[in-house]
Amino acid sequence: MISFHGWARRQYAGRLASIVIGLAMLACSSMASAQQLTVNWYHKQRYLQPVIDAFTAETGIEVIVTNDYDRLNTDVIFVSDYKSLTETKNFNKFRKLDPEFFAEMSKVVPAQWRDRDGYWLGVVLRARTALVNKSMVPEAQRPKSLLELADPKWRGRMTIRSASNVYNRSLLAYMIYRYGEPAATRWAQGIVDNFGPEGRYLGDTPNARAVAEGKFAITFLNTYYLGYLQTQTGTHSPEMLRQLRDDVAVVWLDGGKFGLPVNVTGVGISADVPAGSERLDQAQKLVAFVLSPRGQALMSEHTFKYPVREDVAPSAYLQSFGTFRKDTFDLNELRYLYDDADRIMEKVGWKFGN
Repeated sequence: MISFHGWARRQYAGRLASIVIGLAMLACSSMASAQQLTVNWYHKQRYLQPVIDAFTAETGIEVIVTNDYDRLNTDVIFVSDYKSLTETKNFNKFRKLDPEFFAEMSKVVPAQWRDRDGYWLGVVLRARTALVNKSMVPEAQRPKSLLELADPKWRGRMTIRSASNVYNRSLLAYMIYRYGEPAATRWAQGIVDNFGPEGRYLGDTPNARAVAEGKFAITFLNTYYLGYLQTQTGTHSPEMLRQLRDDVAVVWLDGGKFGLPVNVTGVGISADVPAGSERLDQAQKLVAFVLSPRGQALMSEHTFKYPVREDVAPSAYLQSFGTFRKDTFDLNELRYLYDDADRIMEKVGWKFGN
């Protein structure tokens, strides 16, 4: 017969063993989670998730997607604009990509859309062009080039984003590069005059809504914001959604000598990922996937941006906007022009902040 105390000791020992096993399993789970590959998407996780799901299905590699924009705390880091990519590199947040891996990826990423020093690669292209209210701006009156945005005929009819926005800073840096500082200054002054001294700066999505409602005739924005707005349901009133879908038109400002500049969303691997580690191998596989033909098609479909690969067509949605002529200048040429762009904006009264 087993005594009560013997039984109690066995019960205690059994419970202790269960606790130890449970803690060990939790520790293993935590270690697995800690080693799980992480990647950010700066415009809401849901847009990148279908791409990542396809990657996981193909490779078996589990990936956590975050909404982090500027924390730069994931293994694979997507960054939205050339200027931000340069800053991420300068702050030593990217590890230099393995030379063989960079050379292989460079076969599909044109030189003008990747880092000269091998720290990041362009993944998708982002076009900043005009959006007009169809009824307020008949087709014959629509601008044909970036320079025409400064035409006085838009005075009081234009809504814009503030000077602090990196997309506008990159655009003005481009204008300096292509047309010289005096012409870029005149252009920026025309934009500010058209916006008006009492104007209230809005982001790209509020500007699109304002044009759709007929509050303004024209704005310029990154076209993927229109993709977000036109495909969302339940976030607008039915009438607002109808206006966004029916009452606005994308106008390609690709006329003139050069065509329309494009910027990039780029990708790099965190400097914190250890050399020779399994995590580094997985990170490279993810970068390679998003630059594969399948990954590029998925990126275009779900993030509403244009493939960086020349052998992959844009999504059907993007094709509905029509085609445009790209200026294939080297983005790296903008590197030293941002201070000049900021100085011009301050000079002409293109205000920073709201």
